[in-house]
Amino acid sequence: ERIDNTDRFSDVSNSQVNRRTEQAHGLDAEYELGAAWRALAGVFERRSENSLSGLEPDTTVRGGALGARYVFRTGNSLAYRLRQGHGEYSGGVGPGGDFSDRQHELELDWQATGQVRVGGRLGWLERDHDTLSTRDFSGWTGRLQARWQATGKTSVAAGLVRDLASYVSDFGTYYEGIRLFVAPQWKPSAKTAVRLHMEHGVRSYKGAASSLVNAGREDKLSRVALGLEWEPIRALRLLATVQRDQRDTHRTGLDYTTHMVALSAVASF
Repeated sequence: ERIDNTDRFSDVSNSQVNRRTEQAHGLDAEYELGAAWRALAGVFERRSENSLSGLEPDTTVRGGALGARYVFRTGNSLAYRLRQGHGEYSGGVGPGGDFSDRQHELELDWQATGQVRVGGRLGWLERDHDTLSTRDFSGWTGRLQARWQATGKTSVAAGLVRDLASYVSDFGTYYEGIRLFVAPQWKPSAKTAVRLHMEHGVRSYKGAASSLVNAGREDKLSRVALGLEWEPIRALRLLATVQRDQRDTHRTGLDYTTHMVALSAVASF
């Protein structure tokens, strides 16, 4: 998977535009030990590269995961994974150095009723640096979501997301965030779907020296997106999306509102 992102001026407080490229590669395996138990294993590599120096440093993380899944007779399941990764910084802000990521994660997939399905994951993430302990951080991550199939054509999903990630800048070395979202969907036919996604959250930047101007920065983030999907043939999906993002922060000059339109096509073979 490869994702190209463009940091907005208000994200980085810089008059230049930075292109951040994120790549993720992985291989997962699941082996059936018996009627209920499954053994889980996997390997992964994640890369993040920036076109401009002086912003978030480039990183590479490689590692693996081990775990187990228990499948109940109803088809519901509960899984545990331990992910261990080794990474390094290159370029960007401050000195480089190796670091390690360790994450314990529980995953739930549960059909609560005939119309309601609940799923989610809860994890504890730790990042430790070999030579720069001021960049260390740890905390909870997770996502809890419920989907209600109201009718054959209409469904509503809602959930809570807890974010924790590295972000080295002049206002911190990592951030914590929490988001609430609601996402109704209507499928008037087998080949068309209309989706609305609304979310609101708070992101707090941590790890900055108290003497920095932007230390203790906290943002309020809102997003509304309306999408239309059409599948003219089995192997092709066309998508159109309009989106509005808004950020409010207590630091002067960092608020923004953006409007975006996206058109895309997805082909499968």
